[in-house]
Amino acid sequence: MKKLLLACLFLLFAIPVAAAELLMFSNPHCGFCQSFLNEVKPTYHKTEYAKYLPLKVINITDEMPKWIQKAMEERRLTPIRNTPTFVIWDNNEEVARLVGYGGKEKFYESIGVFVEENNKITIKKPEGSHGPMNEFGDPRVPPEGVINSRDIFAHTYKTAEEALKASIWFGCNGNIHYHEHEKVWMPCSMN
Repeated sequence: MKKLLLACLFLLFAIPVAAAELLMFSNPHCGFCQSFLNEVKPTYHKTEYAKYLPLKVINITDEMPKWIQKAMEERRLTPIRNTPTFVIWDNNEEVARLVGYGGKEKFYESIGVFVEENNKITIKKPEGSHGPMNEFGDPRVPPEGVINSRDIFAHTYKTAEEALKASIWFGCNGNIHYHEHEKVWMPCSMN
């Protein structure tokens, strides 16, 4: 019995503990969330990012854990307004945030903005705007009439033409959709 206890204690102290986590706030009714859960989550644990940013999925339709409620009350975590929202959580505070999911490749490109590889992966806080960036990490200026936000849910337009312009800028190949309840057009499809 003592040997088993000592072995467990050895394993507990021998396994390195990641200080940072990647929190994914999800909603079972969110098509983008379901796409992420099907395309990325099954293999994320095999990536280099997972060694330093283990993924924790939090369903926002469930009761929020007390530590999340407390972090929001203390303003260490900004409220979650849209799903999916990805938060890099380090030292009990939000370090960086990505809102939306535009596919597996775009997700890893976006995470790459916050994670740098120099023989190891370290979290770096982004400087300046959290606005859209091109493939080189440089801020892009959207065409006139297109909202400058990485948050896909901030992109609501009164006309299909405006949404189409945003869709092309986002790289969604002209896919748009209409929200009847809100009476707005949005770029990209909500599959």
